[in-house]
Amino acid sequence: MSMGQFPKVGGGGFPTGGRPTGGRPTGGGGNINGGNPTTQGNTTKKGKMLDDSTKQIYGPKTVSYFLEEDIYNNRKRLYEIDTLMDGFHLFSFLQINANQVQDLGNMGTASRQLFYRPIANIGAQLGYNAFNIYSQNSSQVQYFDTKSPYTNMYYVNGGRGQQLLKFDFNRNINSRWNAGIHLQNFKAAKQYGTLGSTGQASTKNWNAIVHNSYFSKDSNYTLLANFNFLSHESFDDGGVEVINANSEDPLLTTANTKEKRKQLHIYHQYALTNGFQLYHIFDYVNQNNAFTDSNLGIGFDSKVYKTITAVDTSNND
Repeated sequence: MSMGQFPKVGGGGFPTGGRPTGGRPTGGGGNINGGNPTTQGNTTKKGKMLDDSTKQIYGPKTVSYFLEEDIYNNRKRLYEIDTLMDGFHLFSFLQINANQVQDLGNMGTASRQLFYRPIANIGAQLGYNAFNIYSQNSSQVQYFDTKSPYTNMYYVNGGRGQQLLKFDFNRNINSRWNAGIHLQNFKAAKQYGTLGSTGQASTKNWNAIVHNSYFSKDSNYTLLANFNFLSHESFDDGGVEVINANSEDPLLTTANTKEKRKQLHIYHQYALTNGFQLYHIFDYVNQNNAFTDSNLGIGFDSKVYKTITAVDTSNND
């Protein structure tokens, strides 16, 4: 999608390079123009060595990030990383989405929105979106500006065999170019119909995003790009049959759903003059969904699968 727009001049514009559009966000998060930050009594001039061994120069104030929507809407906004231990226990994807989605009772199972949301994409949709919440939205990737390599890791070892790992690494290649990677891996165990104390896997997930941001020297040109890979697997049970008060069996034992998704997302813009910019958004998505069941007989016996009866239409007019 390519378009031009007249952004709002002043207020939330980008003053970098004398232009309200196309420049790098400023304010907050330390020296956004790249390079080493300047501290009182420790100026980083050419030929001088930065004393970062005996002085605390790098920290939360020298790491910040911005979003694509801020560049698109010409908002002068940077976000500092959160150092509070607030809400760290809210790790489930239902809680992350403010409990506005519903799953099948186990982390990683098929989900749906509780409230209607209009489709943002243009054109017909296939409707394979039950696992969308387990992959980060490519248009909401955080693009960083770091004065030193930044690493963030989040690990949860929860009950019911749930394990979640999130890992981020970002660094500035130079003052105008940043690259980073985001990794997510989680799994959950089945809660019934399994043998042993550990249980069999119910869901497995891998999500990897490689991203980078670039600003031209005069701040007229901006490029944001990321590649998003998702591999999600769900071992379906089709429901449960209660045998007695202490025993229940799944209706399906060998059913398996897999989704693999590859997405390339690019946003770039060029400021022709004050108050006017051209921008282009490119998305390429390759998505593969597969459902397999090596023992269909169990599904037909439990009536999870509907019996298909052939109809003779040779005598029909």
